[in-house]
Amino acid sequence: MPMPRPIRKSESETAKAPKVFMFLKFFITHTLLFVYQMMNRDTVKQLKQKTHKKASPEEKEERENEVNSWRVILYNDDIHNFMYVTESISKCVPQLPLAVAHLITLEAHKNGQAEIIRTWKDKAELYCRGNKL
Repeated sequence: MPMPRPIRKSESETAKAPKVFMFLKFFITHTLLFVYQMMNRDTVKQLKQKTHKKASPEEKEERENEVNSWRVILYNDDIHNFMYVTESISKCVPQLPLAVAHLITLEAHKNGQAEIIRTWKDKAELYCRGNKL
C-alpha cells in the first residue's frame, strides 16, 4: 500500500502566521511606547511652571509701554479724496477692513487727526512709509 502524500497547506495559510506575528509585535511595541510616554508626560500646568516666570508689575507695565507706545496718526488735508485715503489705509494696514479705514478717515476729517493704529516702533515706521506687512 502506497504511503499517502502529505497535504500541503496553501500559501495563504502559511503566509498568515508571520503577518499576524508582525502585527502583534508592532501593536505591543507601540502600546508600550505610548504608555511610557503617557507616564512621563508633564501636564500643562507643570510645563507652565517650568517655562514661565512671573513678571513683576513694573516689568509688565514697561513691556506694555514698549509695545503700545507708537501711534500712527492720520492728519486731515484738502488734497486727497476720501476714497483714496480709505483705500491707502486698508492697503498699508492689512488687518483693518475697509469700513474701519473709512471711519478713521471720517474722524480725521472732522477732528483734524485720527489714530490709525497703536503698535511698536518698527511696525509703525513701516506703516508710515506705506509698506505692507
